[in-house]
Amino acid sequence: GGALLIGFLRQVVGRDTSGPQVGERFGYLRTSSYPAAAVVVALALLVELPVGYVLMKVGGIPEPRQQLLHGALLSLTAWIFILGIGDWYWLRRGAHVLDGNHLHLCLGARVQGRLPLARVTGCMLRPSNRMASGATASENVLEVSPMDTPNVRLLLAPRALSDVLAFGAPIPPSVRVLDLRVDDPAHLVRLIAAQAEWAPEESSGSTSSFA
Repeated sequence: GGALLIGFLRQVVGRDTSGPQVGERFGYLRTSSYPAAAVVVALALLVELPVGYVLMKVGGIPEPRQQLLHGALLSLTAWIFILGIGDWYWLRRGAHVLDGNHLHLCLGARVQGRLPLARVTGCMLRPSNRMASGATASENVLEVSPMDTPNVRLLLAPRALSDVLAFGAPIPPSVRVLDLRVDDPAHLVRLIAAQAEWAPEESSGSTSSFA
């Protein structure tokens, strides 16, 4: 919550403290449904305020209680807006960056850190359809996506994510799979395969998509 509040304040004052980072950037919002979903949620919140107030009046709720509930609803809506704008601020400025030694992970205020390419043991494309990918919740998988199904899977050596934080917390050592959502998945897979220690011998098999 604190990071999102900072993002909201920076958005309001128009401050951008992000500095240049050497490497190739891989964004994740251009092909994501997150922007459209954010607009839908914002409109729903705006509609909910007057509709909720009308329903309270029609329901015969006493006036003092109406005011109390309406004030609580207004406060909750404002707080959701603040956090949503903060989240949007960080996501719009975020991108994963690949340099010669690391994949620097940056999913807004949610996931931050660096993954050594030497700790990547395989990479592949994932089907865009969640059912086709056979994706299931697992304590061995870290999913890094603003909303949509990840389209890149990285297989990792033990403790490869020791320098990565998810929502401010360390990644459990049991995580051996990293699922990412990026705008250009094929290009990211090719570059990782070319730069990782096991390339090129294993890159041709590891970069193919799987069902």
